[in-house]
Amino acid sequence: MILLFGNNKKSRFMLSLLFLGVVCIFYIYFQSYSFVFVYGLPFILSVINPCHHFKTKATTVASTMHLAHLVGIKTFVTGGIGGVHRGGQDSMDISADLQELANTPVVVVSAGIKSILDIRRTLEMLETLSVPTVTYQSNEFPAFFSPRSGIPTPTRVDTINDIARAYQTSIDLGLPCGMLVAIPNQDPVLGERTENAIQDAIRDANQLGIQG
Repeated sequence: MILLFGNNKKSRFMLSLLFLGVVCIFYIYFQSYSFVFVYGLPFILSVINPCHHFKTKATTVASTMHLAHLVGIKTFVTGGIGGVHRGGQDSMDISADLQELANTPVVVVSAGIKSILDIRRTLEMLETLSVPTVTYQSNEFPAFFSPRSGIPTPTRVDTINDIARAYQTSIDLGLPCGMLVAIPNQDPVLGERTENAIQDAIRDANQLGIQG
């Protein structure tokens, strides 16, 4: 592997990412691990197929929001949310996380929109869906691993109390939506390396005509 990737810092970092990906794939395979989307909740939680109860499942942001709201949880934290995929204007590949944010009054705290997605179009979609979207103590919306995306945040908030007051005001107004709070990753060096690796992978995939 070292001979394949080289022995400089970037190559070792890429090798580490590959190793992490392989570990995740083996874990998912042996644990019969799969994601549960909102549309799958009725099947997973019912007795239509009891075998489902013996498999490891993980909820998406959307299904976590829905279940949290059912039991009165008003805030939860995740890594990054889904959004509009690159080329989504043609494929219409858009995460259900955005629709759930528009329908469910739960505050979702994250490091932003996943870097491999189209952040600008995702923010446009959130605006169309009337989802309050803020960044904590930054004028720039973060890119998940990186605190910088080059895209201005819709709204900046500087205190936790400001977020709480805005959320409560939304509830008082009878708005059905939740709120997305983005907190930039505080490790800009790691963020820059990861973002560069992602951009390299996206460029290679485009050149090879790989889609998915």
